Amino acid sequence: ASPQLQQSLAAPGAAQAQVLAGAGIWYDALDDLSRAIAADPKSQALWNERASLFEQAGLPAFPLSGDAAPGLRPR
Repeated sequence: ASPQLQQSLAAPGAAQAQVLAGAGIWYDALDDLSRAIAADPKSQALWNERASLFEQAGLPAFPLSGDAAPGLRPR
């Protein structure tokens, strides 16, 4: 990682997934969010942030059942 990326990741309060995604490191960003969701599966914010990353990466939308994730609704 570049020194600038390392500095961004080390910043207090840095949202790791957002920093990684901003640098185009999608796999690590998704991994970071997935691990956070595993630790706190009821967090709507984490589920929604991961869904947003999927959309930003251009992955196709797929229907979700109402109980697939907290805060997410079928489209």
